[in-house]
Amino acid sequence: MARDVLRQTVGGAMAELIQDFAQPVHSQQGAPYRARLHGQQRTDGMWEGWLAFGQDAGGLEIKTGIETTQPNRQALLYWATGLGDTYFEGALARASSVPHPPAVAHIAVEIVEDNASRRTRLAAVEQYVMNQFRDAAATRLLAKDLFAGGAPYSNADLVRAFEELQRQRLLIRRSEEGNDWLFLTELGTREVL
Repeated sequence: MARDVLRQTVGGAMAELIQDFAQPVHSQQGAPYRARLHGQQRTDGMWEGWLAFGQDAGGLEIKTGIETTQPNRQALLYWATGLGDTYFEGALARASSVPHPPAVAHIAVEIVEDNASRRTRLAAVEQYVMNQFRDAAATRLLAKDLFAGGAPYSNADLVRAFEELQRQRLLIRRSEEGNDWLFLTELGTREVL
């Protein structure tokens, strides 16, 4: 029933063909389609899954939106084992109802643009965090002060920036004295002060 996993790079993220279903799915007009489950790991480690339907090998596919989010790839594959004919027919109808269903090639462009805008936004949030150290002329700040300080960014954006700055070895986040502190590293201090 399942084929070997096909991996393709889509906009820097890895999209995988998780399962190729052997049983054809018929549209409301009776046309046969082959269903495939695709999945991709998100930056938070969770896996998103969607279905794609094609009529012939190598042809264009129409796809659903995200059908499920699972904690890992194995859970995504397990989720697919519970899908029946009625689910597939409904998913095909949903995918077909999009006025101009995007071709798989168009999906890559959308993901690249989305990833670029995310990276740009993250860079702006990182700069905001580093500016808070610069403005305070400090090498340590309470995280709650950044969260409550009228930041133009959401708490989730700030946390992502903290994580990226830690990855770049500019910042350390740890609890001390019951408080959540942000400390500039030696490299971070050179960059800010």
